[in-house]
Amino acid sequence: MDRTLPFLALLVFLMFFGGGFVILVSFLVVGMLSSVPPVADGLTVVLSLLVILPISKHLFAAMGLDEDSSRKLAVLTGIASVVVFYLTIPRACGGCHL
Repeated sequence: MDRTLPFLALLVFLMFFGGGFVILVSFLVVGMLSSVPPVADGLTVVLSLLVILPISKHLFAAMGLDEDSSRKLAVLTGIASVVVFYLTIPRACGGCHL
């Protein structure tokens, strides 16, 4: 239980940090490409995950997890970041209503 709370706190922080990072990169990519957002969203997510996944993996490994567990948690963090991104920007999911 002593180690669970820091891992959960780091996972939640990285999830929202990743979602915010994807949003930031989205605005930068859309501004640079001068294209419509749906075209740039795929590139935005890929570029952001290329940064988020290694950072998450190294942070979890630094907290004492083994290689396999930190890799799985990094992937979970990346997926959760993309979900946060698509839930916080309505234009990304075509104006979906929750």
